[in-house]
Amino acid sequence: MNTAEFQAMLRAKGRYVSPAPLPRGLFDRLFGRFDTWYYSVLFDIVLRANLAARRMAYARQRFSQSSFETLRLVERCGATVTIEGCGHLAALRGPAVIVANHMSLLETFLLPSIVIAFGDVAIVVKESLVSYPLFGPVVSATRPITVTRRNPREDLEQILTRGEAMLREGRHVLIFPQSTRTTFFSPADFNSIGVKLARRAGAQVVPAALKTDFMGIGKIIRDFGKIDRRNPVHVRFGPPAVITGTGREAHQSCVDFIKTTLHEWNVPVNEPGATGPEGGSN
Repeated sequence: MNTAEFQAMLRAKGRYVSPAPLPRGLFDRLFGRFDTWYYSVLFDIVLRANLAARRMAYARQRFSQSSFETLRLVERCGATVTIEGCGHLAALRGPAVIVANHMSLLETFLLPSIVIAFGDVAIVVKESLVSYPLFGPVVSATRPITVTRRNPREDLEQILTRGEAMLREGRHVLIFPQSTRTTFFSPADFNSIGVKLARRAGAQVVPAALKTDFMGIGKIIRDFGKIDRRNPVHVRFGPPAVITGTGREAHQSCVDFIKTTLHEWNVPVNEPGATGPEGGSN
């Protein structure tokens, strides 16, 4: 299966599930259990994308291909990928704001090939990613919306202004409203910026629940942690939330969808009043 066939499946069936048993070559079986192997292949994907970006050839199709190659890499390591709810993207009346929980760097690599099946996408990313060696030019070539995470007021204005412009262009906007990546979900930390942007632009807002702890959070470099092949990757899109008034009900609808879905996947949820995931300590 290539990128175009994968995206055609998402449009036709609304879902994708890794084949079982996963087809793995001898090289993958020998080296796929090592984290260095995973990151070396990921490095190759980024390197080729970097070369394309420097040639000004990193357009929507190439962006999708790099993203799909990452999905295949996860499968080559022996993990399964399940994508659901794409019918909600297919039924959209126009470009939408997609709000998702943030668990690892993997979703930044993985989601573009999925969303682009239903239209172009602009991702809200932290500004530091643009300055990364090799990866930075690739991120820049996708025309993202960058935030500093140092000045909330400036970040809000950047997202609202640039996000509205992107939506007017016909691009979906993907936002991770949490302040940082976590392996649990804290509704209190999931801010309403996505609903604010959708309300301002007259767009719909779509929730997405993610389980991507296959790729861990690093102790030294947060973006690159240990790989856990026992953890399947899940992506599920929910129905668009109807925005009325201030958008408070729409925001709560998105939070409820993500929370309920993560509960189903046994992902800890830090409920209001608790001191950590499921009442534990952080």
